[in-house]
Amino acid sequence: MATILIFSVIILVTIFVPVLAATWLRRRYETPWMVFVVGALAFGVSQAIHIPLNNLLLALKVLPRDVNYAALWQTALIMGLTAGVSEALARAGSYTLLKRRRSGADGVMLGLGHGGIEMMFLGGALVAAGFSSFHSTPFEKMLEMVKSPEQMQALELQAKVFGQLTWVSFLPLVERLMALSLHVSLSLMMLQAFRQKNILFGVLTVFYHALTDAAAVFLAYNVDSLLLKELPVAIMALPAVVLTLKFWGPRKSEQTRRTSKFTRELALFAIAFRKEVTELWRTRRFLVTIAVFVLFGVMSPLLAKFMPEMIKNMEEAKMFADLIPEPSATDAVTQYLKNLSQFGFITVILLSMGGVVGEKERGVAAVILSKPLPRWVFIGSKFAAQVLMLACGFIISTLGAWYYTAVLFKPVDVGTFALINVLMLIWLSVFATVTLLGSVIAKSNGAAAGIGLGASMLILLLGNIPGWGGLMPSGVMAWANQLGTLSNETVPANGGAVAMSLVLVIMLVIGSVAVFEQQEL
Repeated sequence: MATILIFSVIILVTIFVPVLAATWLRRRYETPWMVFVVGALAFGVSQAIHIPLNNLLLALKVLPRDVNYAALWQTALIMGLTAGVSEALARAGSYTLLKRRRSGADGVMLGLGHGGIEMMFLGGALVAAGFSSFHSTPFEKMLEMVKSPEQMQALELQAKVFGQLTWVSFLPLVERLMALSLHVSLSLMMLQAFRQKNILFGVLTVFYHALTDAAAVFLAYNVDSLLLKELPVAIMALPAVVLTLKFWGPRKSEQTRRTSKFTRELALFAIAFRKEVTELWRTRRFLVTIAVFVLFGVMSPLLAKFMPEMIKNMEEAKMFADLIPEPSATDAVTQYLKNLSQFGFITVILLSMGGVVGEKERGVAAVILSKPLPRWVFIGSKFAAQVLMLACGFIISTLGAWYYTAVLFKPVDVGTFALINVLMLIWLSVFATVTLLGSVIAKSNGAAAGIGLGASMLILLLGNIPGWGGLMPSGVMAWANQLGTLSNETVPANGGAVAMSLVLVIMLVIGSVAVFEQQEL
């Protein structure tokens, strides 16, 4: 239990460190959240270039499929160069897009976005996926799935990192922190290419990155020690810190900004949060949400119990009466999940679409922000109120569904049923946040709903990507559905999908604040 708790803390720290660093930077210097968002998008663009490029080189046999010692240096250098070129191009594109953002703080913020999203994904979601899978799957079953020496090596590495709490357990966090500092330095190097109009800094960015990755790839194949595997990143991160201080320092005094005390902003957040909850109650949206969740919480066990009876009594279906199985508690939980995943999804989008755009249309947002109220408080309070509304709906629907399932069938394990509902809350929170971003971008309620629905469908489609789809929010829903079978067999946990959903929520909220900061009301 202690191992699970410590690893959960490590994963949360890994996810929140880039956000906290960017928050400090935003409060201290005149660099907007949009720079962080562009940096994160740049990482996605770089991978969209990097992965197909490596696949092309494999197809052309420039990269060997079977790596031996003789070809290892070639493979390491080529993979390092493709990574360096891809990410350098993405950084250059970011600075081209952000024409007016040329301060040192802007370079650091871009690096935090670029390296931060990588840190959240690799050090947060992937570590959570590996840890949860290792601890929820019997070791004998994992051994049965091993088909090659490489898979056995991977399993042994998982056992070292996740098996018991040692200094090795903290290695993913330390490695990601070093990589984050490296990304910040590389972003500042590329910034110098634009500041000084000197392409040599861009070339330096490519080769610095390539050398680091090449050394890491080479040692990964030749060294057993986990510490030595991380040595290239550690060595290259040290001068990166020096370069960060050198490139950032000269204009430091020019970038400082005055902000109110954070405690005062938290007090304003509490006031704005109360205002949002009151507004949700006054406009009946809170009551509508509770009513919808209660309806499906109560109706799902009733439908599971009596729908087969109703079908049997239909004249046209009497010949099939013997084929209809007796309903069970599993049917009740399955019906509950099906109803909330369909109607709850639609309800969340409809109730979230007017959160910001409605107040912009009526001119209320401009009046509120003239107080003055920080824009992050305005967006954050709306997000928090929506999550509270969903949580209250789930609490009541959970109680109703569990009670009627127990009365009509048999009691369901409380812990399992509670976990199912927590997973559903996480899943729906992603789409509530997507719609919040749509409400910030759009100029009408209809457009906000369209953006929210379109983006939500895209996220659902990402769940079908082979190999990676399980890390998307769809993986959270799949875990809930597996638990809903009420099987006596151990259900593999999908902590990676939960962590990835948290990352998506964080980035969508930051994106909403970033867009809202750029708007004139």
